[in-house]
Amino acid sequence: MERTDLIRAYFDDKSGYYQDELLKFENGKKSSFNFSAALFGIGWLLYRKMYVYATVFIVLIFVVSFAVEFILIQINPNIGTGNSYGLIIVWITSFLIFGYLGNKLYIDEVISKVDNFIKKNGIENTDKTLIKKFKKKGGTSIGSALIFLFTMFIIQIIIDIYL
Repeated sequence: MERTDLIRAYFDDKSGYYQDELLKFENGKKSSFNFSAALFGIGWLLYRKMYVYATVFIVLIFVVSFAVEFILIQINPNIGTGNSYGLIIVWITSFLIFGYLGNKLYIDEVISKVDNFIKKNGIENTDKTLIKKFKKKGGTSIGSALIFLFTMFIIQIIIDIYL
């Protein structure tokens, strides 16, 4: 059993996309733009089981959204609150950030988890049962992404009704 076997198991990547990205990363090349990460953002982070990053980005996006809206109102008081300019700025910025950093964040996360797993269990003691557990820990979670999207949908309905 080798470290790369554990990484492959954690990716649970049938297409080999993330394995190719890992090779680029290890060879010092820039990672590709990840269109899925760009388009789905926090939903993609949750799908990839990157819960800490997702939480950080949720807080960051809310703070930045309020700051952008505040700045836009200071520049032009006639804009008023609830304008779409701030939303467009935040969306384009987050699209680019997730697209360009998505693969790096994910690969860093996987390498960290694999190295911690090896440190805890040792590479020579890794049997098929541990690999299955590790594979389950990695991979994807469509449920987390769907719960997030559903929650955002409900929040938007509540905002539309009460604001």
